[in-house]
Amino acid sequence: MTGPRLTLDAVTKTFPGAAHRAVDDASLIAPAGRILALLGPSGAGKTTLLRLVAGFEKPDAGVIRVGDRVVSGPGVHVRPEARGVGFVFQHGALFPHLTARQNIAFGLKQLGAGDRTERIGAVSELCAIQRLLDRYPHELSGGEQQRVALARALARRVGIVLLDEPMSSVDVRLRAEIGADMRRILGASGTTAVFVTHDHADAFALADLVAVMLHGAIHQVGTPEEVYRSPATLDVARFIGVPNLMPARRRGEVVETEIGIFTANGARGPEDVPLVALVQAEDLLLEPDNAGAGEVESSVFQGRSRSYRVRLPSGLMVRCSAPLGTSPLEPGSRVRVIPTCATVSCFPVEAAPGKGGQPARDSLLQPPEAG
Repeated sequence: MTGPRLTLDAVTKTFPGAAHRAVDDASLIAPAGRILALLGPSGAGKTTLLRLVAGFEKPDAGVIRVGDRVVSGPGVHVRPEARGVGFVFQHGALFPHLTARQNIAFGLKQLGAGDRTERIGAVSELCAIQRLLDRYPHELSGGEQQRVALARALARRVGIVLLDEPMSSVDVRLRAEIGADMRRILGASGTTAVFVTHDHADAFALADLVAVMLHGAIHQVGTPEEVYRSPATLDVARFIGVPNLMPARRRGEVVETEIGIFTANGARGPEDVPLVALVQAEDLLLEPDNAGAGEVESSVFQGRSRSYRVRLPSGLMVRCSAPLGTSPLEPGSRVRVIPTCATVSCFPVEAAPGKGGQPARDSLLQPPEAG
């Protein structure tokens, strides 16, 4: 069975005394049976939006549909327990005095003993927690607690599961493994899932679709690759950490930058208008050259790759990433910076103003804090 589609249409929420809307005219669709990540910094309104879908909060305006059924809208507010939606809280929120088995069974009181046992067995196998059923929450790791909490939500046969920062309590060494487990479980269950995260790496790894939320508004919805390769706004690019935001100028159908000429995505307009071009670190190749225009400022080993900061003649600093197996470059080395991509996304430079409305050059070159 595949879970229903979740639709939000112009959903708005303002809390009493707040200067700004927590959720600002948010519209998006989570396709049936797919996993959508709600990605944004702390305070972006992600958890509030999740709670509106769950029915824990009432929107001030807008409509929320589960399948074709309106669960929130003008004159309509379906109770949380009647929405067919499961909620997995940030730290699992398991009852500490109950075993994993008893936690899963808690929402199944309407079933007979035999059906309850069968259902617990089915979700335990799906979530690979059979050996954990008689343990208490304090005897489980963060990842194990999340799997039990997910099993508890799925045991109710809900069509939609909402997860609030599901990876926050997982040991960093196990994030990839636990994330792969969660993706497998949700995919096998056929449930429509929406999870909140502030970490774009988790969003890109786990989700089929990513919705970027900033300041209460949805800025972009797309596949992980679309969001990574073609951010819809400069704010999205800065949040996901595009490392090179370079001054550029349009010349006909192309844009010129200090490192080369590219075909442009977006920012159609007159020539000579200052632009910002987005270039990923892995799209820049460094070639040792004693007469090269670039100078390596720093080299950092990052396990599977090496990250470089290279100063250009103008003083601009670019970040480049080289896979292991290439000869390392020492600080002070002269290099040529060679783009390996033909197309870049561009935005008007006014989108990132500095003091007095002037372009803030440093702000164009440095990604923001994740928040």
